[in-house]
Amino acid sequence: MTTASLNNPVSPKQPGSLFTPSAWGLMAVLIALFGLLHYVFLRRTWLFATTDSDWSHALIVPLISLYYIRIHQDHIRQTIPRVAPIGLLFMLAGFVGYGLGIYPIRNDMAQGYSMILALFGITWFVMGTHAMRWLWFPVAYLVFAVKVSDKIWEQIANLLQAIAANAATIVLECWAVFDGNLESVNDRGITIDLTFYKAGELITESINVAEACSGLRMLMAFIALGVAFAFIQKLQWWQRIALISLTIPIAILVNVARVSTIGVLYVYNREMATGDFHIFVGMLMLIPAAGIFMLVTWILDNIVISDEDEDETPPARKTDAQADETPEPPAWVSPTRVLSALVTGAGVTLLAGLAYLGFLSALRPDVVGESFPAWAGWTTLVVCTLALLIAIVAVVPALFRNLPEGPTGRPARQMALIVIIGALATATAGLKQAVAMTEVVLLKEAVPLRESVVKIPFTMGPWRLIDDQRLPKDIVSELGTEQYVSRLYVNTQMHDATGVDFKNTTQRNRYLADAPVGSMVRLHVAYYTGTADTVPHVPERCFIAGGLVARGGGYPLVTLDRSRLTRDIENSDYLATLPDGQTARIPDAEFTMRQFTYGTEDRPDQDMHVLYVFAANGEFAETAERVRLLAFNPTDRYSYYCKIELQPIGVADPNRAVETVTRALDDMLPHVMAALPDWIEVTEGTWPPAEPR
Repeated sequence: MTTASLNNPVSPKQPGSLFTPSAWGLMAVLIALFGLLHYVFLRRTWLFATTDSDWSHALIVPLISLYYIRIHQDHIRQTIPRVAPIGLLFMLAGFVGYGLGIYPIRNDMAQGYSMILALFGITWFVMGTHAMRWLWFPVAYLVFAVKVSDKIWEQIANLLQAIAANAATIVLECWAVFDGNLESVNDRGITIDLTFYKAGELITESINVAEACSGLRMLMAFIALGVAFAFIQKLQWWQRIALISLTIPIAILVNVARVSTIGVLYVYNREMATGDFHIFVGMLMLIPAAGIFMLVTWILDNIVISDEDEDETPPARKTDAQADETPEPPAWVSPTRVLSALVTGAGVTLLAGLAYLGFLSALRPDVVGESFPAWAGWTTLVVCTLALLIAIVAVVPALFRNLPEGPTGRPARQMALIVIIGALATATAGLKQAVAMTEVVLLKEAVPLRESVVKIPFTMGPWRLIDDQRLPKDIVSELGTEQYVSRLYVNTQMHDATGVDFKNTTQRNRYLADAPVGSMVRLHVAYYTGTADTVPHVPERCFIAGGLVARGGGYPLVTLDRSRLTRDIENSDYLATLPDGQTARIPDAEFTMRQFTYGTEDRPDQDMHVLYVFAANGEFAETAERVRLLAFNPTDRYSYYCKIELQPIGVADPNRAVETVTRALDDMLPHVMAALPDWIEVTEGTWPPAEPR
C-alpha cells in the first residue's frame, strides 16, 4: 500500500511536539466523536467493570496503555512524520465490524475488537508507520478490557477449575501432614471434600471450586499484568515472549495458592472462607502475582547481559531555549483544504457503509429486506470496495501533496486529523440514522417485577414448602442476581403432612426420609433485567462444579393442563387465574424444556434429572442462545429473562422426571409468571408504571 511522505525527517537529537495547540483541539474533537460512535460498547464495558469483579481490571487497562505512551513519548516525537493511508482500511474495517457486532451478530466481543481495530487504523494513519513501532502495543493492549464471550470463557473455566481442584488437593494433603485438625482431603471433579476435627467431632464438608476460585475470575487480570510487565520493562524480544508464555502458568499457580488458602481457612473459620473475605483473599493474590512477575523479569534480565539497545535510549529533550528557536510552521489551513479533508473522510466512510449494506443484502437478505435484492447487494459490494481502494491509493495521498513543510511535520498530521474527524462524524451520523430507521434500541432498559419472586407462595396447590434455601453471598455473586428463590416443595397429596411439625428437626427429617419417589421437587427461580450480561446462568455448570457427572439429556416437550387455563386468542397465549383472583399470562401451554441428566461416580446406575426453561420477553426459551435472541431483540426497549428450574428428587427414570415436573408446573408456573412482567403490558406501555410527577 502506498505511504505518502510528507516532510523531511526530524532530527533524532531534537524531538519536538507532536501537534500544535490547534491540532490538540482537533484531537479533542476526534476523541469525542470516537467515544460517541462507540458509546454503546463503552457504556456496557463500564457496567461490566463496575458490577462484575471478573472484569474490574478493564478500568485499569487504558491507564496502562497511556502510561506506556508516556514513558515512550520522546521516541514517538522523533519519528518520521508520514501518514499511512493503509491505516484507513483498518479503521473502516473496524467501523464495519462494529456495525456487524451490533446487528446481526449482536456480540459485545465483536464490537470491542472492532473498536480497537478502528483505533489501530486511526493511529497508524495519523502517526505513520515509523511511530507504530511504539504505538501498536498500547492500542493492542486494550483487548484485555474487552469481555470475552461466555461460550469461549466457559471452556477455559472448565479446564482451570479441574486444574485448580486437583493441584489444591495435593497442596492440602501436604498441609494435612503437619496439621492435626485436618484428617483427609479428597477431590470429586472440582469439589474438594475436607475431613477435619471441629469441637472434638470429626466432620466432612465440601469446598466447591467455583469460578470465583478456579483462576477464571483473575485469569485475564493476571495475563494483562504479565503482558504489561513484559512491555513496560526494557526486555529483549525473546525475554518478552518467555514472560508472556509464563502468564497462564503463573495465574494457575497463584490461584492454586488461593484455593489452598481458602481450604485451610475453611478448617478453622468457615466464615472467613466465604463471603466478602473470600473475595478479598482473591484480590490479595494480585500481590504475589506481581511479585512473581517481577522475579521472573529480573531473572530473564540477568540471564544474558547485553549492550543497551540504542533505539531504547530516550532522545535528548530540547531545552526551553531550543524550543523557542523552533519556527512555527507557516499558515496552511485554508478552508478549501479543510473541506477537502472532511469530504475525503466522509466519502471513504460512505463507500464502506454502502459496501457493508451490500454485504448484508447479499448474504443476509432477511436483515435488509426485499427492497434490496441479492444481485444489487453483490454489485454494490464489488463497486464500492473497488472505489474505496482507489480512493485510499490515489485520492487520500493527493491531499498531502504540496503541503508547506514544517520542521516537525505537524501540518500533515493536522490534515490527517481532519480526515478522521470527517470519517467519524459520518460514521456516527450513519449509525444514528440506521438506528432511527430500523427502530433498534441499543441500550435496553430494566423492567421491574410485578412482585418479588420471594413472594412466590409457600403453598401452591398440593405443593407445600419444606425448605427455603438462601445462598451464600459469594454464590449469589456468581448467580448474578438478588432476585431468586431456591426452595424444596413436597406434594402433600402423595405424602400426607398432617400433624408434622416442620420446625421440629426430628419430625422433619423422618418425614423427608419416608417421602415417596416423585413427591418432592426443588424449585429454583432467578430473574435478570438491566444487566450487561446477555448469557443466562445455566444449571449444568453448577452440577458439574459440584463434582457430579454429566450423562446427557434432551429437550422434552411439556404440555400443561389446558383445562386450568384460559385461551387469549387476541394475544395468542394463555391466562391462569390464581386463588387470590390475580391473572398470570403464560406464553404457551406447550413448550420445550432443557433436561439435564447427571449422576455420581460411585452410583453409575442412578441417574438424576433437572429440567429448566427461560421466560424471556414474553416467550419461553429452552437454551441460553435463544434467550439472547429474545431478551435482546434489537427493537425491544426493555429486556428481561427468568430461569425456571425444577429438580424432581429421587426420580431416576427420565420420562417420569418429565411427568413429575409437568404436574408441578401446572400448580407452580402460574405463580411464577404472576411475579414476572406481563409482556403485553410492557409492549403497550402500561408497564412499568409511569414515574410519579
